[in-house]
Amino acid sequence: MDISDITKDSESVSVSAHVVEVGEPRTINTKFGPRDVADAVIEDKTGRINLTLWQEKIDEVKNAKKVEIENAYVREWNNNLSLNFSKNSTLKCVNDGEDEKETTE
Repeated sequence: MDISDITKDSESVSVSAHVVEVGEPRTINTKFGPRDVADAVIEDKTGRINLTLWQEKIDEVKNAKKVEIENAYVREWNNNLSLNFSKNSTLKCVNDGEDEKETTE
C-alpha cells in the first residue's frame, strides 16, 4: 500500500517506507504503568505519515534507514493520521548494508 492511499478508515495497513525522523521519547502513564512513546515520520514516493512508537521500537526505528510495517492500524488526531502497532503488527527495520531485523508487538 502507498502512504497516499491510507485513510482514517484503513485497516491492516502494510507499508514500506524510509524513516525521515524520530522524535525524542517521552514517558506517559498508562494502565500498564509508565511507558516510553515517540513520534516518527516515515515517507514513500507518494507521501508522509506519522508513526507512533512504543518502548523498544523507538530505538529500533531510530537506527533504521527504512521500515517495513505489516498489519498496522490508523488513528486520527488533530486531523493528522498516524500509524500504530497492534499485537498482530510486524516491523522490519532495514539499514543500508545490514540484515533486516524483524519484531512483533
